[in-house]
Amino acid sequence: MIKLPKKLEAEEIIEIKDKNSFSSHRIPENRFRLFDPETNRSWGYVVVDHTGRGPGLGGVRMTQDISIQEVSRLAYIMTHKNAAANLPLGGAKAGLIANPEWFHGNPNLKKKLIKLYADVLFPINSYIPAPD
Repeated sequence: MIKLPKKLEAEEIIEIKDKNSFSSHRIPENRFRLFDPETNRSWGYVVVDHTGRGPGLGGVRMTQDISIQEVSRLAYIMTHKNAAANLPLGGAKAGLIANPEWFHGNPNLKKKLIKLYADVLFPINSYIPAPD
């Protein structure tokens, strides 16, 4: 049985791009790591790729092996998906590090994790979680 943290916190991941670099790699507007402040264990990531059309809209992926790179790629795809649908929204995505098997037979555990997740997301004004 997995032990959930008492609370989660978000810290922004700052990446500085070398101005002399020839790389065309785009850096998302905001990236956050969600972590347990008692153990420093990472529980997920939120990436806001682009907000030129409005706040970033994107779903939440829950899997045990999600990475910041995968969430960043998915947020980038959401930017283009929302623009193609002509929505007044940018692109974003979130990923929770959790094995869905933890919740079989224990739906309250999943509810507790989602509540922790929602509490930490509330202050991130540029992100709108959506069904995935």
